[in-house]
Amino acid sequence: TAHLPLAVLNPGDYALLQDPGYPSHAGGVYLAGGQIYRMPLLAEKAFLPDFREIPQEIVQQARMMVLSYPHNPTTAIAPLDFFQEAVTFCKKNNLVLVHDFPYADVVFAGSPPSPSIFQADTQKEVAIEFYTFSKSYNMGGFRIAYAIGNPQLIRALRQVKAIVDFNQYRGILNGAIAALEGDQSIIKDIIKTFQNRRDAAVQALHKMGWSVPTPKATMYIWAKLPEPWQHDSNQFCVELVKATGVALAPGAGFGESGEGYVRIALVRNEAILETAIARIAEFIQ
Repeated sequence: TAHLPLAVLNPGDYALLQDPGYPSHAGGVYLAGGQIYRMPLLAEKAFLPDFREIPQEIVQQARMMVLSYPHNPTTAIAPLDFFQEAVTFCKKNNLVLVHDFPYADVVFAGSPPSPSIFQADTQKEVAIEFYTFSKSYNMGGFRIAYAIGNPQLIRALRQVKAIVDFNQYRGILNGAIAALEGDQSIIKDIIKTFQNRRDAAVQALHKMGWSVPTPKATMYIWAKLPEPWQHDSNQFCVELVKATGVALAPGAGFGESGEGYVRIALVRNEAILETAIARIAEFIQ
């Protein structure tokens, strides 16, 4: 997704991004000389942007919108009718609709499935969707992904990628092919691992008195900070890591609307997560 703005934006064009959102989305826009309008994602609106709140003068200067659900960092899942609304909005305003879909498979049992953008843009008129092998197949760091979508957008992206990073080690390519063609039950095993970690972490947080919602997807917990840290997530995380050795991601690092939250990554086993949360509890008390 970070290189697509080079194929879509002229200097000065606006991109509509989620706030909070994944930082590389903004980095790609700045790389292309574009400007950013940040669409706030609020808990009271299920962490979905309200397109009606975007000023018309911004819409007229915009060329692309970037969405990503299941969402990092809030863990929100968007329903199909939201994607249909997004597609209608982008068609009306001649915008490219980018859907970053790295957590397509990381949806927990009992939760609704997370739609593809092409369940709304069935003819691939305005949309492009990005998938990664990092989450579903544990290939983080190998930098291997693929895109599906509007043929003109795919061609434009190919032209940019041919200049920026046109090569990939064949061993990684063969590994990705093997992952796609192999037994897909491994994905269920990976999701079950993260679900077990989620359950253990949420239970430990609730036990210490930190009320957090149970994530339906992704490998994170998006937790609203207790007082007195709700206005400085950076300071909370700095003090926490110094005092306990536990590192969390401050919500402010994902955008202004992320202030007052922290992201807890479920990337260690249950025992380590429980130990970390016990240290957090001691720090807060």
